[in-house]
Amino acid sequence: RPGDARLIEEEGRKERPHSIMPKQVFFPNMYMSLISMKFLKHKVHPPQAVFRVAPSMNKFEIRDYLTKIYDLPVTKVMTANFMGQRKRIYGKRAMFTYKRPAFKRATVTFAKNAVVYSPARTT
Repeated sequence: RPGDARLIEEEGRKERPHSIMPKQVFFPNMYMSLISMKFLKHKVHPPQAVFRVAPSMNKFEIRDYLTKIYDLPVTKVMTANFMGQRKRIYGKRAMFTYKRPAFKRATVTFAKNAVVYSPARTT
């Protein structure tokens, strides 16, 4: 039980039994969906990508996510928070309201000569 504070002495160290305190595994609750890409083959501007991310993610987590998982050279991250839209549905007898979830938009700038997107040829 969670309120039980018994400790087990094993080999000179104190441990909690597994039935009281199970081992916690961390699974990050982060999602990123690509919205658009800009300046892919531009001569002056570096390539940029716009993502919709979880509102709890910060700029450092977005940069680490893209560099460590996808090995992309990120130089700059800009974020903007958006509140979910509220909608009203008018029925014959009642009015119903609902709210869409809030989200964050992240604009990521990559290195100037980086290959960010290369579509596969289909012939």
